[in-house]
Amino acid sequence: QAQFAPQVLLAIARTYRQEGDWQGAARQYEAWVRRFPTNAVRADVEFERAYFSYQTGATNALALFTRFVTNYPAHPSVPQAQFWVGSLHDNLEQYDRAETAYQLLYQSTNAHAAEWKPKALLAAGRSAFSRQGYKDATNYFSLLIGRESQAPAAVRAEAFFALGDTYLAAAQVGVLLGEDPYGDAINAYARITNNFPTNPIAARALGMIGTCQLQRAA
Repeated sequence: QAQFAPQVLLAIARTYRQEGDWQGAARQYEAWVRRFPTNAVRADVEFERAYFSYQTGATNALALFTRFVTNYPAHPSVPQAQFWVGSLHDNLEQYDRAETAYQLLYQSTNAHAAEWKPKALLAAGRSAFSRQGYKDATNYFSLLIGRESQAPAAVRAEAFFALGDTYLAAAQVGVLLGEDPYGDAINAYARITNNFPTNPIAARALGMIGTCQLQRAA
């Protein structure tokens, strides 16, 4: 019956997940990995272990996700793990590292990465924005809204909004990305109200257009 021990203990670990006991689940997965280091489903367990550590806010979550991505590059959960690597760096205000993590996801050859790539570009742009790399941010957002972009409509709408915000933020610190930052921002926000009028973000975009018009008048 020893051959069934890994499956039984893994099932027990998942009961903690069903109960919403993230810390208990994380402990169970950690114990499982120590006991069955060569088991065939270890990669799946390593991801779940990292996930529940992330849910509990454990400080080792970043290291666990990073190691998972390195050790199992072809695993279907790697794109999600790589995205969370970027998110965790963002949470730590390590914007350069976050941006690099998102870039790696965008460039990934993992067969399951396609749906994550638009999200990675958007997140990379936001990381660049946070470090005040406004020109880099506009490059990321422009890739998402370009004619060849295959990004979902919701992601493109967010990219237009972020682009408008970038023009305004850059102008406030004296970085001019164009001759008329308010006009450029208005154009970006207007692309949302014109092309994605039913998106919840459209109302906010309309408010930002009004704010920009007031600023231009002043």
